[in-house]
Amino acid sequence: MKTPTSLLSPIYAYLYAHFSYIFFCVSFIVCLLSSSASVFAINSNDIIFNEIAWAGSSVSGATDEWIELRNMTDSDINLSGFSITRWRSTGGGSEQTLLIFLSGNVIPAHGFFLISERDISDGDISALQISPDVKNNMVLHDTSFQLKLYDNNQNIIDIAGDKGSPLRGYNSGGIKSSMSRIPDNSSDGTVKESWFTSQLSFQLNNPDENFGSPANSSTSFVNAFPEVVYEDGEDDDVNGWTIYDNNPATASITTSAGSVLINGEVMQKYYFSESSSSAQADPSNGTAVKLAGLQNTTHFNASFSFTTTDEKFTIYIRVKTKNNGFRYLEYTPGDVSWLGQDYSSNHSWIGDDDYIHHYLGVDANDGNWHTIYRNLQDDLSDGNAGEEIEYVEGFYVRMTGKVDNLKLLTE
Repeated sequence: MKTPTSLLSPIYAYLYAHFSYIFFCVSFIVCLLSSSASVFAINSNDIIFNEIAWAGSSVSGATDEWIELRNMTDSDINLSGFSITRWRSTGGGSEQTLLIFLSGNVIPAHGFFLISERDISDGDISALQISPDVKNNMVLHDTSFQLKLYDNNQNIIDIAGDKGSPLRGYNSGGIKSSMSRIPDNSSDGTVKESWFTSQLSFQLNNPDENFGSPANSSTSFVNAFPEVVYEDGEDDDVNGWTIYDNNPATASITTSAGSVLINGEVMQKYYFSESSSSAQADPSNGTAVKLAGLQNTTHFNASFSFTTTDEKFTIYIRVKTKNNGFRYLEYTPGDVSWLGQDYSSNHSWIGDDDYIHHYLGVDANDGNWHTIYRNLQDDLSDGNAGEEIEYVEGFYVRMTGKVDNLKLLTE
């Protein structure tokens, strides 16, 4: 009769003979079970730079910067061995390693990965009200700006910036706005059209001074509000406004009595001032201002208020369509509309896009305050039947007078 030990001897012999193979299989299964990230090939733009606070914060300036990555895929991705570099222009120009990701750094499917210098644990010396996934003593250059994300095989996954000034974002007068990727856009991160300047503040201290939404989708955040106010004139600054057609050079944008006052030249020999009353001329020259880079993908109704006595003032809302590029929804005083007409030959200060005209009534320039509500999708359809809005890019204004309460709404 065999003893228990003798019965097990053939099993021991088999295990001994196949030890290497069995050990490999068990190890492989354990690795799969212990890892929260799927194993698959990473392609370009599977992970993107989603938001970059290159301006830091009003709390601690450049020592309160952060970078947000976004996973554009349906699977978790293990970042172990990935790296981020920054461009340094001195000494002929070179890339410098900013961060090498360690084992255990995982970005969830359609999720975010936040890297920051400081966080909520630093108290009053950080604008962040959350904890990042990784803390890193980064320095993001405000000039010669470019970041690159590499995988563990040194393949470029995404690039942000073109080695010049940051493509979007804001850093002036104590206001700090992050540079944010157009929602769900994994296109070329080296061009301005892929980015917008953050207009909202979420999970940040001093929300009147710091704008961004770290570790959150800007689209989801905007969706939570039925309206987004881009200008109400109450903050006594003109953050976000730009003079994009400066004639004369003395033109300016200021605030006045809770609204935005635009001073400059609206048309040839027609000046932006409350006392001006010179003759009208063809509006192919003159000052124009814009509040642009909004990239709102969810709020396709607009409301805005204004007061003016200009006979030929114009307010534009620029929208990106799904199939035919940009369109300008054009609003003027009067009672005649020219729907879908291509105004590129007469409106060369803006470009070659189509202008879809709508009138605001003959009393729109009577000097009183007027509040206008427009369904932008309906206004687009009037000139481009069947076309749909992809996102609202901005407000563009040519008038002497004041504007206020510029909003985008869901309904």
